[in-house]
Amino acid sequence: MNGILLLAAYAALMFLITAIATKRTRDPLTFHIADRKMGTFQSALSIALTWVWAPALFVSAERAYTQGVIGLFWFLVPNVLCLIIFIPFAKRIREQMPQGVTLAGYMGEKHGQKAKRVYLFQLSTLSIFSTGVNLLAGSSILAMITGLPFPLMTIIMALTSFLFTQRSGIKASVVTDAVQIIYIMGICFLFTTLAIRGAGFQSLVDGLSGPGGAFGSIFSRTGLEVFRLSDLSKEHFLKLMASRADGYSKELYIRKM
Repeated sequence: MNGILLLAAYAALMFLITAIATKRTRDPLTFHIADRKMGTFQSALSIALTWVWAPALFVSAERAYTQGVIGLFWFLVPNVLCLIIFIPFAKRIREQMPQGVTLAGYMGEKHGQKAKRVYLFQLSTLSIFSTGVNLLAGSSILAMITGLPFPLMTIIMALTSFLFTQRSGIKASVVTDAVQIIYIMGICFLFTTLAIRGAGFQSLVDGLSGPGGAFGSIFSRTGLEVFRLSDLSKEHFLKLMASRADGYSKELYIRKM
């Protein structure tokens, strides 16, 4: 019962935040790219949350637990570098296509309709799979917490996200993203504090190099084995186009920090 109440409270909070912080719109430009006036701080938090999806949560926790700081380091650093590398390309894209909206549209304008169709297929497939992964992971956990059937939880999760974004489109998504990332950081701090109080600070120190201290150096053989490459997603392109023309590089630097 407590799990159901928690889920209901979360859904109500998302709807409330959207109602307070955004205005209802049906204008396509406002709905999809917020008139290209997204603020720096909100956009930076939203870009950060774009990377906090189910595989990232599970893999980062698993890496940190089994391989200590080294595992977490090689998971995080490539993601940070990827965004830094993307900054000059983002600025150039905005200059070349100031009225653009999607990555597929940009590729179509630069390289023709065949390239656009290839990108549409690839990005659509990626969206289906990434949404499926998030729903699978989230619904599995919530089904265990609430006791509700997994298929029902999947429907509830999908409908909740769909409905609160219908008010103002990407603006609703960015505003709720900002709230969620602050909430996640607060929960991480709380759990870390409780764990240290329960097991002692020395247990944290002992785990920094992984079980048995096997991962003691970033550039050792064991350290390099956990290296992970990362990639960019279509969400970054859409938020690039939704941001102010002079603000996107600042947002990526803030997100990096």
